[in-house]
Amino acid sequence: MKFTGKKFFQIGLIVTLGFSLGNSPLWALDGSFTFQGGVAQALPHAGQDLAAEFGFNGRVALDIDLAPSLALGIGTGLTAFAKGNQRLYVDGTRLFARWSPFAASDWNPYLTAGAGFRPFYELDPNHRWWPGNFESTAGIGVRHPLVSGIDLDLTAFYDLNSPLNNALSSIGARGGLAFPFGGDSAAPEKASAPAPSPAVPQAAPAGREQAAAPVPGTAPQASAEVPEGPSPADIGRQGGVYACGPEETADSISRKLWGDDRYSDVLMDANPGAFRHGTAKAGARLRVPPFSKLIWLQPEQKEN
Repeated sequence: MKFTGKKFFQIGLIVTLGFSLGNSPLWALDGSFTFQGGVAQALPHAGQDLAAEFGFNGRVALDIDLAPSLALGIGTGLTAFAKGNQRLYVDGTRLFARWSPFAASDWNPYLTAGAGFRPFYELDPNHRWWPGNFESTAGIGVRHPLVSGIDLDLTAFYDLNSPLNNALSSIGARGGLAFPFGGDSAAPEKASAPAPSPAVPQAAPAGREQAAAPVPGTAPQASAEVPEGPSPADIGRQGGVYACGPEETADSISRKLWGDDRYSDVLMDANPGAFRHGTAKAGARLRVPPFSKLIWLQPEQKEN
């Protein structure tokens, strides 16, 4: 695959933009970087001697989450088709959208579509660059968390490049890794407990003997345990705030709070930005509505 200085400039611009947005103190943005590689197949069409030829495809993208199910982004890629000693290069920088209808799923399927402009195409006698200025794409894919901060991203796509009267179209598949960033990924700091005030000795009431002082060398008596906070079931019943642990999902939290994972969508709708592909960010504090407000979602009423 042939990378020119202009192609490296496009990739560098996307990476720089992503780090600027993800680390900016002015924005609490969630998003991801994606790096993919794969194969492509040119489809037969009139006027092109490289029709139905095989090629390789690479792509770098940055996207920002606008909602739990919707992301917008910018990406750049390069496809190299070959026939004998000839090469045909198709580059492009595009804006795209990704819609994930089942954001609570561990395997998160999505639909994607985009369009772009190709102002940097070049022609040379040995390695040809496709001369069209416009491109569009559509595809279907799936994301799956591998470890914390790294997702597997697989995509099948269809690309169409202008001019429309003699367009170059191709299908293909690619796979790679996505690196989520931003938002409430870090656990919130715990408030320090106030220092206990020194105990003031009090006189024993009349008629009672004062407790004997502890004998040196003996173990002190255990202090009374501090009562724990409300249980998840109490929070689900009364409403309140639930602190997420590592690797918790909307389904597992819903089961803890209400004994049923069918209320997971309620959690995600009430806490936009707290979940990524159905997995809660560690340390996120979720607003939990009381169960009385979910009466319309009770299973026995759903069945009627």
